Amino acid sequence: MTENLMYKMDGFASLLKERIPSSQYELLDSISSIANSNGVALYLVGGMVRDILLSIPYTDPDLCIEGESTDFVELLSQELTGNVIAQSDFGTAKIELNGTIVDFAIARKEKYQYKGALPEVEKGTIIEDLSRRDFSINSMAVSMNLRNYGELIDPNNGRLDLENRVIRALHPDSFLDDPTRLLRAARYAARLGFTLDIETKEWMTNSLNILKDISGDRIRHEIEHILGENQAVNILSLAEQLGILDSIYPSLRIPFELGKSAAEFGDHRDIALLSMLAYSLPPSHSKSFIRRLNLGRHWAKIVTDSHRVLGLIRELSSDLSSSEIHALLSDLHDTAICVGSLYTEPPVSDRLKLYIEKLRDIKISLDGQDLLNMGVPQGALVGTILNELLVAKLDGYIITEADERETVYRILKDS
Repeated sequence: MTENLMYKMDGFASLLKERIPSSQYELLDSISSIANSNGVALYLVGGMVRDILLSIPYTDPDLCIEGESTDFVELLSQELTGNVIAQSDFGTAKIELNGTIVDFAIARKEKYQYKGALPEVEKGTIIEDLSRRDFSINSMAVSMNLRNYGELIDPNNGRLDLENRVIRALHPDSFLDDPTRLLRAARYAARLGFTLDIETKEWMTNSLNILKDISGDRIRHEIEHILGENQAVNILSLAEQLGILDSIYPSLRIPFELGKSAAEFGDHRDIALLSMLAYSLPPSHSKSFIRRLNLGRHWAKIVTDSHRVLGLIRELSSDLSSSEIHALLSDLHDTAICVGSLYTEPPVSDRLKLYIEKLRDIKISLDGQDLLNMGVPQGALVGTILNELLVAKLDGYIITEADERETVYRILKDS
């Protein structure tokens, strides 16, 4: 780690060229040239600087300019044939350049009218911009201008904290100003394997009670980031230890050992973890939890269906045919059922697994048009027969399409 950080001695320029892919380096060089030609002070900022120092993969570049971002973004779009994707009132913009999404922001300072409020923003210097950020390791910048290209600007000793593997907030009111930083502190600590600075941890504890006043949208946005992380289980576990989850919603937790199985869900790991969080709550809390995080329809269904599985435990404990198991579970989300199989004991867990591993994939060959072609009159009888066929196939009474047709003719004959 120390070796990686000693590049400060010779400036950052060689490190940029060494650790940024050539195509992206050339793009940044083109942006830098346009900034120099137009007298714009341009800086590489935040997470990208941190990750380059750590020699780990980073997301798309974050750039900051002193002055007005709108004109410069439009100029870049014209000269580099880019596409402006979004611009905001906070002086931020996204632009696609040669397949790379570049985030731009004006250097700004912030003022909070009250604790937890969204900030009031006004233009500032790069030093003021870095001083408003969440943690020291995210408050570094690198000059992209010719006069001091590659100079590392580090007013808050972020480089030293990287070397010491520490997450440190910049001031005592940091979490009071923006309580969502509590979740980000846990996210960075677990993702990077860093420890929390002692004072920072104390400031976090003193700020927990203000989380209840933060909107569901802001909390959900941070949780979405966490659930998408490779270290999501460790992040949630740390957030639980710090009292953050309980401050978001009482009794919210994730059993660490169970959470590790989320990796088995592959691309659906995020909703599996959401389901696990839901299972930690009583089923009667579905609606209030959904309201607290202002969950969209898809995520709300994960929560609701997880609790519905819990509500079916008594029925699933009784002697059931395959078709009865299918009828109980077929309208529930598969992930909620899979997670339910981890939370429950036999015979309930066995029946949940049976549905996921076998029953959900059983389909009949015939459809409504086939039945009409076979002489079934149009109307409710079509749906009734299709359901009877599915029940019979689930319970093993029919297997082939020929069996299905024979059953249909028998029903027509008997009706």
